[in-house]
Amino acid sequence: MSKTQQIMAAVGGVILVGFLLVGTSEKTDQEKASEAMVSGFAQMSRMSSLYCPKEIQKHTGSQVYSAESTESDNVSYITRTWKGGKDDNFKVAICTFAAVGKITALDIDGKKVISN
Repeated sequence: MSKTQQIMAAVGGVILVGFLLVGTSEKTDQEKASEAMVSGFAQMSRMSSLYCPKEIQKHTGSQVYSAESTESDNVSYITRTWKGGKDDNFKVAICTFAAVGKITALDIDGKKVISN
């Protein structure tokens, strides 16, 4: 075998060993819990982005797009705040979406529209 073939075989062997190590490694309970928490927050965030704007439009007639601010404990709730523009029928809308999968609070211009 030439030197080039030996180097190519060595690189291929290192890549194969790397794939085997990664493929056979198990995740720890802490890694699994961390991934579940991130996945849960992402799902809660996505759902709040879908449901809150619909409720705001239902109660104000104004369509909202992206929230101005977001607050969350990353586990049980996410609260988003929208500020209305000059052509909107509201000034501030605050929507809290819970991990249980529903809107638990919606305040529009200081008035509680939904409260659970």
